[in-house]
Amino acid sequence: MRTRAGQHHQIELTNIRSGTSFDLETSVIPLTHFTFHCEVVPSTGGSTISQRLNISGPLGFVFGPIAGERIAASFESLLAGLATKAEGAEQATTGAPAPAKIDQG
Repeated sequence: MRTRAGQHHQIELTNIRSGTSFDLETSVIPLTHFTFHCEVVPSTGGSTISQRLNISGPLGFVFGPIAGERIAASFESLLAGLATKAEGAEQATTGAPAPAKIDQG
């Protein structure tokens, strides 16, 4: 994975539930492990898209509070972009948009 800042990180997709959820795991800071849990859940009139971050490892307790807030701040725009793409795909196949709610966890 390449970040907006130009950094490159190895990622692994785990716990994949087709059409519902997955975990993206990576180590971006030494002695830490980041797990992003991403989920789409049907709700009244559309879907709820959520993403959560867990920072673990020997230094997770140090970097969790520092990096976690900054990373979580990017979730809203990321999930809004995902919702826009999903709604566009739904509209292209059915002719009607499927509204999405965003939950930053």
